[in-house]
Amino acid sequence: MSWFSFFTIATPAALVAAAALLRTHVIDRRRLFLDVTDRLIQEDAQRGRRMLYDKADQQWWNTASDEDIDRINRAIAVLDIASYYYSNHYISRRAFQQIWGIAVVRVWVAAAPFVTWRREMEGSRVFQHLERAHRSLTASLSISPDGSRIRPPSRRGSGQADLAESPPRDDGSR
Repeated sequence: MSWFSFFTIATPAALVAAAALLRTHVIDRRRLFLDVTDRLIQEDAQRGRRMLYDKADQQWWNTASDEDIDRINRAIAVLDIASYYYSNHYISRRAFQQIWGIAVVRVWVAAAPFVTWRREMEGSRVFQHLERAHRSLTASLSISPDGSRIRPPSRRGSGQADLAESPPRDDGSR
């Protein structure tokens, strides 16, 4: 068999193998994103985030039950793991930004005092991936670090809705 014949057969075979590998990679990233999303929308995670948002005072953990602290801590931890996948490009960064970006910012703002307390108590950098994702998302989505201004950058012709509050329109359709 000549070298020419070898390359004529091997080149298409290598291209097909590379295409199959790329397709598998894309499918795996999608599947992982769906698994992460499934975990983030489970009732326990949602309840923990809601409890975190509802805590008005800065040191709620001093008066909360152990069960409430555990539930809130789990909700933060799940989002921290999702943020780890986001930061390391294991899942689509664009999809994560669009679907979970604002939630990451809201959770970090609400959880920051608790995280500071945990870090002081344990002497470790708990929830560092969530913190890193918060910094990244506030920059890429044009959200103020305290979450007070949530306005994604506008893209001409993209049809993407502005998430900031805007006055209601009177279109005369009443």
